[in-house]
Amino acid sequence: MIDFVSTREHVDQQSKQAARLLAAWVARHIRDAAEPPSRQEIDAGTNFTRNAARSIDYLFSADSPFEDHIELIGGGAQAMRDALLSDRTLAAGSQFTLAQREIIQARHAWWRAAHTQPKEAA
Repeated sequence: MIDFVSTREHVDQQSKQAARLLAAWVARHIRDAAEPPSRQEIDAGTNFTRNAARSIDYLFSADSPFEDHIELIGGGAQAMRDALLSDRTLAAGSQFTLAQREIIQARHAWWRAAHTQPKEAA
């Protein structure tokens, strides 16, 4: 994952280190979200795998610090989310595969279904 802060010429060392750390944190969540689902997850249509479930929540929840983290490394959260869910061709040399994107898309759909259940009338 590229962060756009540590690559700038006039950024202090501490900010560069913080940006690299946040970029690694975000990249870790993307990798975890792309963990292949178990047969039980596929059959149930839900995220059971702890790291994958937490990572999907981190990447897509409205109250997650993800948006702040992406902003601090010079990116846009919505653009990142759109890229993760897009069907666009991957850039040459990308370490992110189409299979990983499909897994994230499935896990996101399961997450969204679990978080948009209609509320029962009182």
